Amino acid sequence: MKHRLCASLAAVVLMITASTIALAGTEVVEGIALRLPERTEIYHETHEISALHHRISYSDLNGVLLAKKQLDYTCSDSAPAWEQHDLRSGKVVGGYWAGEDYMLVKDGRETAIRPEGTLVASSGFDRFVRKHRDSLLAGDTIGFEFALPARLSTIDMRIRREENAIAESGIADWFRVEPVQGLFRLFTSGILLGYSESGELLLYRGPSNISDGEGGDLDVEIRYHRHTLDSEAGKPAETAPATVLVNSSSTCPRQNT
Repeated sequence: MKHRLCASLAAVVLMITASTIALAGTEVVEGIALRLPERTEIYHETHEISALHHRISYSDLNGVLLAKKQLDYTCSDSAPAWEQHDLRSGKVVGGYWAGEDYMLVKDGRETAIRPEGTLVASSGFDRFVRKHRDSLLAGDTIGFEFALPARLSTIDMRIRREENAIAESGIADWFRVEPVQGLFRLFTSGILLGYSESGELLLYRGPSNISDGEGGDLDVEIRYHRHTLDSEAGKPAETAPATVLVNSSSTCPRQNT
């Protein structure tokens, strides 16, 4: 049960790269993942992020592409449409909006969910944290539904400020994410997020959203650094970042989240 839960929670954070040059104004975030508890380097992430689109690539230490993900925030910042391909196993997971329903996708199967509160999906989690940062710093605990396409369901989660984290250079604020139900908390230590004073995610510690290559779960620590391409370095490449996702026919809910 622990491994299944960790694998489902893993969809929470971050993303992948492409071999083309991004367009001007794109923020590029690179992450190095360490396997826990050994703290050995295991894979790299590259994120290309604009206002409405986000592309991520995961590669091994030899530069071989392991998985890729695309997200579209047109309908929602916290619950974007997204699709992730594991290039090793061929498995595909994702989600998209169909009116008031959010469709969870797993290897060709789909399930519709009707969120009762705030829905968070995939890397929309970072935008959710930024939106509520002031409330979290004031001591509030905020609940939300988290989409788990691997289980074609959602789970009730909560986030709060973590007061007892070990000091890390550059990290001003720590937040802990965990299941609301106590039973689930017995099987996972949750997720720890470290943000800079300016509100940028610098560190993620928790389950990975890709497997170890043999179908097993990974606990990782990922440290991020970022830069924005200037107008000359970011000249359009022959292939621009793709924006056509699993949600190509999706329709947004009446009130975007």
